[in-house]
Amino acid sequence: MKTEHQKYGELKVKTGVSLTKTAMSYLDKLRKEEQVSRSEMLERLVREKVNPSPLTEKEAMLKN
Repeated sequence: MKTEHQKYGELKVKTGVSLTKTAMSYLDKLRKEEQVSRSEMLERLVREKVNPSPLTEKEAMLKN
């Protein structure tokens, strides 16, 4: 099984993000519903926005 840092077939880059309190509240609400970290929720939101199609077979395999 892939570690969280290699979940998408590549290493993650550590970064900082500034959000309004409202945006942070929305992010926390979403991540709690999905039971994932803030980092993972942002990753999913960005990937979905860029590529809204369903996961490819490779992405689905990497997800598990």
